[in-house]
Amino acid sequence: DSSTAGAILNSGDIAVTGGGGVGAHGILVNTALAATGSVENAGTISASGTGGDESGTAGIYIFSMESGAILSNSGTITASPVQGAFSLYVETGNGASISNSGRLDGGLYLGGASLSSTGTVAMPVGVTGFIGGDYIQSGSGVLEIGVESSSVGGYGQLRVDGTADLTGSDRVDV
Repeated sequence: DSSTAGAILNSGDIAVTGGGGVGAHGILVNTALAATGSVENAGTISASGTGGDESGTAGIYIFSMESGAILSNSGTITASPVQGAFSLYVETGNGASISNSGRLDGGLYLGGASLSSTGTVAMPVGVTGFIGGDYIQSGSGVLEIGVESSSVGGYGQLRVDGTADLTGSDRVDV
């Protein structure tokens, strides 16, 4: 069995820097996160790159999540504001649901996973986030989209393949 069944908890500060084509990860689960597994962040995770090469850099990177696995953020996760750097990266979500009551700032890639947020989700200028499932924003939730110009790359984007529901909190800051 190649899955992670325990809990990974962060309530401190994690800062990672990658570069030269080598990504860095604040928390890395390079197997499947089992249905009984969890990754919970209540602290601060920042991921950045050097020399303009942030590819593969992520605050939290999870290869795969089984349905029932828990990924929650009540702290702050940031990534360099460029394509290829991610606050959260889940390669295969298998219908998993991720919760955010803190701040996610930077690229997102949630393949097959949904995101429920009462916190802030920020897409800086030039960054595209992807949610393969649903996006539900409620309570005091905020979606921040960075804008410098109307040119391609002059604004942030959040692409949702499922349903985007902002009715619980229709706050979008530009």
